[in-house]
Amino acid sequence: MTRMPPSCWAVVTRQLAAAGIRVHSRQQSDGRELIILDVAGGPCCLTLTGDGRAQWHYEPCISPAALADIIIHILGAPRAAGTSPGAGTYGALPAKGAVGRYLQERGLTVCLQVAEDLESFEATTDIEVTSPARPWLGLVRLSDNGDLEWDCDYRAAFHSDPSRVIDVITPVLRARAPGPLSAG
Repeated sequence: MTRMPPSCWAVVTRQLAAAGIRVHSRQQSDGRELIILDVAGGPCCLTLTGDGRAQWHYEPCISPAALADIIIHILGAPRAAGTSPGAGTYGALPAKGAVGRYLQERGLTVCLQVAEDLESFEATTDIEVTSPARPWLGLVRLSDNGDLEWDCDYRAAFHSDPSRVIDVITPVLRARAPGPLSAG
C-alpha cells in the first residue's frame, strides 16, 4: 500500500480543526486513521490511504429518517421535497428496512448483504447503498444497529483530493440534531 504524504494529512487535519472538529491521528499499516472526537451522534473515524481508499465509520444514535438523510447527503442523491414519503412512513419495518425502502424510492440502489459466522452460528445483515447516477462516490453500508460505513476511492470521486472527503462528512459531524443537511 502507498502511504499518503504527510502534507496531505496536515491539510485534512487543519480542515477539520477549522470546522471545530478535534481529531486524534494514528498511523496504520495501510494508511492513517483519524479518530474524530466529540461527535454528537456517536463514535466516528476516518481512514485514508495513499492508494486512494477512504473509509468513514460512524456510529450515530439517530432516527431512521436522519440515517437516510446522511446517506442521501453522502451519495449526492437529489433532495426533491415532497416527491416521496419520508423514512418515517415505513414505521412497521425495522429501522434498516425503513431506510432501505426510502432510499430506493429516492433512486438509490439498495442491496442486502448477509454474512454468516459458522463458528458462532451468527448471521449479520447490512444494506449496501450506491448511487447509479454517481457510482464514483462509492457505497454506504448500514448495519442492523445503525452504524454507517462509507467506502470510496477518493481519487475517482474527488480527483485525488482527500480533503473533499472532509467536505462531505463535515456537515454530518457538525449537525447537532436530526434533520436535512445543507446541500454539499
